[in-house]
Amino acid sequence: MRVILCVMLCAATLMTMSYAADTDIISCYFEKDRPKVADLDPSLCTHIILIGSCTLDDNCHIVLPPVGFIDEIKTLKTQNSKLKVLFSLTPDNKCMSEVVLNTNLTNQLVSNVTEYIVKNSVDGFDIDWEFPVWSSDAKSTDKKGFAALVEAIRKSFDRTSEKLLLTVAVAAPYTMVKKAYDVDAFNRFVDFCSNNEYDFHVYTMLQPFVAFNAPLFRKLIEVGTVGKLNSDYSTRYWLDYGLLRNKTVFGIPTYGRGYTLVDRYMHFVYAPASGVSKFGETYTFTTVCNLTDSPNYTYVFDHGARSPYIHGGDKQWLGFEDMTSMFVKATYAKRSNLAGIMIFDLASDDFSVCNLTDSPNYTYVFDHGARSPYIHGGDKQWLGFEDMTSMFVKATYAKRSNLAGIMIFDLASDDFSGLCGKGKYPLIRAAKTAIRQTDHIIYTIASPTENFTKSEFNNINEIVP
Repeated sequence: MRVILCVMLCAATLMTMSYAADTDIISCYFEKDRPKVADLDPSLCTHIILIGSCTLDDNCHIVLPPVGFIDEIKTLKTQNSKLKVLFSLTPDNKCMSEVVLNTNLTNQLVSNVTEYIVKNSVDGFDIDWEFPVWSSDAKSTDKKGFAALVEAIRKSFDRTSEKLLLTVAVAAPYTMVKKAYDVDAFNRFVDFCSNNEYDFHVYTMLQPFVAFNAPLFRKLIEVGTVGKLNSDYSTRYWLDYGLLRNKTVFGIPTYGRGYTLVDRYMHFVYAPASGVSKFGETYTFTTVCNLTDSPNYTYVFDHGARSPYIHGGDKQWLGFEDMTSMFVKATYAKRSNLAGIMIFDLASDDFSVCNLTDSPNYTYVFDHGARSPYIHGGDKQWLGFEDMTSMFVKATYAKRSNLAGIMIFDLASDDFSGLCGKGKYPLIRAAKTAIRQTDHIIYTIASPTENFTKSEFNNINEIVP
């Protein structure tokens, strides 16, 4: 990708930053064949983490990824020698609890992982345990056991001649943080910690209303516990808990969550819903991107949440991430001085939402409170998602917070084929642009006190290379 030209106007600002822009982490989760390796752009991410190919079997022994597929991913390094390739363990709680309690199982896992990584020239290992202590089948000993496990893996890695990476993905809601995780162990033994800043709101019978999947800030109407279910509160909570900024990676989703409205005319955030959307509980960006310009669906960018959604007469409410929200969230991570961003996942970028955002049946709305968009239509559908605006804003938040970087979940939900007419991987490009930016003026979009209009981002394709 070309280096963005507009940010060079304020290059002097970079001199005041605590670290160089090219060191920021942009970590992207990637599931086998979603998309194909040939469709990946090796210049987009600093780290690619293979997810879904490593788990624990019925005997709680680790099942490692197919070597042939790991080798295929590693071919991307011929185009980007700095790219790091890792794989992620996604265990079930029952077995993982046993592993961290049983010395033999722990030693076996540590030995097998280390041997596999060294033998196959992999850069590192990620653990995505959802969730220690907290889940119904988890154990109270998980927190201590998880800390001991990362220590054992780190010591094993350090005994090799390679500089191997150890990373973890953790829950964002503040209610889970202190109960489930030993932050001192993460600071000592983990290279970076990806905070899953999404899934804050999910439709259930106890929560039958529409809301954003990944709001950046709270809305003014949100108080108490609800006012704490956003990325900003979660990030600050983790940092106050003691997680180092240079270990903190801000997670941004490329997928959205949608609902079916009870009443097509009641499409505001927290409007009553009768269930998930007809497009599914979750969906990729290409599902809604063509609906945002539709006369039958309204696009809203919530400035509080820094998240967009669309709604229409069909009673659909679709929340999502677009280029704006991705840019803003990545900039948030940058401004927060975090280690970087994590994106989940590549397959969701421009692969299904884009077909709805330009539809005459849906209306695009950007909620300035949440910094998130949604679309809604006459079929009572309400679809929240991320677009280029929300991605830009969230990445800007990470940048402003001086975090280590951003994490994107995942590659499959972005438009890796360019079906929406915004180029390939528009969401991740928006987030990357925010992380690499040096223009302090743009930072205002990732401030909880600043509002901006959608028209300010009409030239987003000019901002994002």
